[in-house]
Amino acid sequence: MRKGFIYSILRKNLSLLLSIILLSLMVAFINIYFRNMERYLIDFVLAKNLEGFKRVFLTVLLISIVRIFLEYVKAFNLGKFAEKYMNELRLDIGKKLTKVNLEFIEKRATGDFISNLSNDLSLIQNFLNSSLGDIFYQPFVFIFGVILAFQISWKLTLFTFVIIPICIYLSIIISKPVEKYTKKQQDEYGNVNTLVQDTLSGITVIKAFNLKSEMVSLFDEKIKRAFKEGLRSARFEVILDPMKEIISLSPFIMMFLFGGRLVISGEISVGGIMAFIGLINIFIAPMNVLPNIINSYRKAKAALERIWEILSTEEERSGIINEYDPDCPYVVEFENVSFSYDGADYILKDVSFKIKKGEKVAIVGESGGGKSTIVKLILGLYKPTKGHIKVLGIDINEWNLSSLRGRISVANQDVYLFPESVEENIRYGNYNVDNKKIEEVSKKVLAYDFIISDLGGFDKEIGERALKISGGERQRIALARFLLKEADIFIMDEATSALDSDTEAQIQETLFEELKDKTLIVIAHRYSSIKFVDRILVIEDGKIVEDGTHEYLLKKKGVYYKLYSKQLGEVELGV
Repeated sequence: MRKGFIYSILRKNLSLLLSIILLSLMVAFINIYFRNMERYLIDFVLAKNLEGFKRVFLTVLLISIVRIFLEYVKAFNLGKFAEKYMNELRLDIGKKLTKVNLEFIEKRATGDFISNLSNDLSLIQNFLNSSLGDIFYQPFVFIFGVILAFQISWKLTLFTFVIIPICIYLSIIISKPVEKYTKKQQDEYGNVNTLVQDTLSGITVIKAFNLKSEMVSLFDEKIKRAFKEGLRSARFEVILDPMKEIISLSPFIMMFLFGGRLVISGEISVGGIMAFIGLINIFIAPMNVLPNIINSYRKAKAALERIWEILSTEEERSGIINEYDPDCPYVVEFENVSFSYDGADYILKDVSFKIKKGEKVAIVGESGGGKSTIVKLILGLYKPTKGHIKVLGIDINEWNLSSLRGRISVANQDVYLFPESVEENIRYGNYNVDNKKIEEVSKKVLAYDFIISDLGGFDKEIGERALKISGGERQRIALARFLLKEADIFIMDEATSALDSDTEAQIQETLFEELKDKTLIVIAHRYSSIKFVDRILVIEDGKIVEDGTHEYLLKKKGVYYKLYSKQLGEVELGV
């Protein structure tokens, strides 16, 4: 972990933390002061000193009221600190996930993110709520208690504390393995959460292919692994309980062996010995909670290390340029671009092409050929492994990525709709428009009617994962968002794949008209829909193998001709 766990807490809300420390000191002093007053109360009773007894009793009563108030303020501030810290930590994670490289997100399972934000954060919050207060309070009460104990009897104090260092050392040794097994357990729970996510996402496939028994078997296997690691952790936690008993009983045993002798010899009063018994309970409390504090700290530390894997991840590298020359002739330029996700297998190989301003270009090829990778490179989601890319006349590395993406509108095949209203999902394309404009673009992509009749209006909540909305309806809502954005470049990555041919044709005709002065890049899934683009780029095995109009490429009878004829047949070709 790059930064110490304790330091990462101290650097946030320092003033609030200092108030907790000060209140802990005051409460600790008052609690020890009570033990001293207890000594005088007993001695005054035995001496039948009524005036002294009344004076001490009233003092104790007044201080008790003050202590109750201080305890309340301390508990409130501690809870406030814990909540503020956890909120800031969650916010840091949320911000980080929006800034990290896409590679990090795509390689990490969704279940791990869920685990980090639930199991791991719960462990950290438990430490802040239950153990952090003891870390501040127990040392103070222990120090004040030792001072008073020495005032009562230095012999009894030294005799009582002979065993304490040994017990503390054993507590640390025993609790140390908990950290390792807790981290392993959380990793296994992350695998379980990933499987849950996969099950929910693929429930239709699971039911259709009768995969219930296979999924149950996978659940059983992963849960058993998590249980095994949890059992190892629990085994060590159970050992801590008898250790607490040993720590608790040892001072009392010593007290009865040696303290009674001191009372008989007159070296200590009865009130002193009774106060010392109360002090032993105060001494034992830190020793009792120490194993729990260490255990809680180690669990929280292991959890925070997993979260730091996210927080310490390298962010997207962004340039500083926000504007471009509107007269630049080419909006997209690829120059000898090669790209590999893993550094070994190249998806794109020495790709070069230019797209003019206002040009309509389709990119076609077999699945896995690199079409969608080109879109990711244009958006700056990945950097080219080799070669250079310019967007709107500026090198992709020099662009401020937020400004660049603000000038590009994208509609993907896999549509994600946020669990908010239909209106909000469309408005994400442009916050500066009124409801009338949202309705207009919805009509243009043939989404208005089903939004009103089937979904219940634009203010209707879509719900988590938009399960009640069909694939075609999702794509039309996404296309409305796509069209609403005021961009310079519009990219459709198989954005109409879930629509029937007639609906797709109507929407594409509208889009071509609406975007007639804009640059449009289409990743095509139906070749019949790209006949009227200005150019078609054909990708095969990561390379641009053909470039031309629909008619030209058919006459050439090359790769595009084979792809087109394979999909539409010779009748369509007129052969």
